[in-house]
Amino acid sequence: MPHQLETERLILRPFTPDDIPAAYPLVELYYKLGRAYWGQGYAFEAAVALRHFAFEDMRLHRIVTIADAANGRSLALMRRLGMTLEPAPPSWAGEMMGTVVNPKMRD
Repeated sequence: MPHQLETERLILRPFTPDDIPAAYPLVELYYKLGRAYWGQGYAFEAAVALRHFAFEDMRLHRIVTIADAANGRSLALMRRLGMTLEPAPPSWAGEMMGTVVNPKMRD
């Protein structure tokens, strides 16, 4: 399978260049875990691997993620990933958007 990532705990097939329409300006990092897996580092481990893949292999300029403004764990994860947090666009009322820019492509 192309673009497959493996870590000690996870096997990921996040997306491929064909999955991203050329005109779409943002790629979202999305994660969802069952409650039994919260607080064990799985989301962070997966997100770090996906961030590396997005920036190094796909050479994306930036990635974003959206979380409920009341979801402290997701907001903390976004900060740990080096994301800048800001209120999401009005169509996502009550949500926060985290953005991280590829350090090799900063303006």
